[in-house]
Amino acid sequence: MQQIVLSIADWIYLIFVIVIMSCLVARKNAVLPALVGLFLTGLALKGGNLFSAMQVTYKAILTAGVDLLSLILIVAAITTLTKIMADMGIDKLMVAPAKKLMRNPTMSFITLTIVTLLVSWVLRA
Repeated sequence: MQQIVLSIADWIYLIFVIVIMSCLVARKNAVLPALVGLFLTGLALKGGNLFSAMQVTYKAILTAGVDLLSLILIVAAITTLTKIMADMGIDKLMVAPAKKLMRNPTMSFITLTIVTLLVSWVLRA
């Protein structure tokens, strides 16, 4: 069995993961600990070079931003389209055929789940 040796960067990363999780559990802002953790991990990875550590921090933030931008755009588009449908009354028109089955929240959930499943099967075919 091969032994795994953790570097100082690994330990710093682990410590800051725990710190960030603690902030989230305590409902505190985790941005500053995340930035400090990124910087210190970059500092450890780049052998103490401050400029390289700042580059690591910047590249990490840029990569996360690029990856999350598509998700943010999708959520914004869905929110906008849902608002437009509600303003036009189309949402009520779409639910009207299944309204008889939706007598309470549980039945509404089950009905909408089944309808969504059936529509996705029809659209995929």
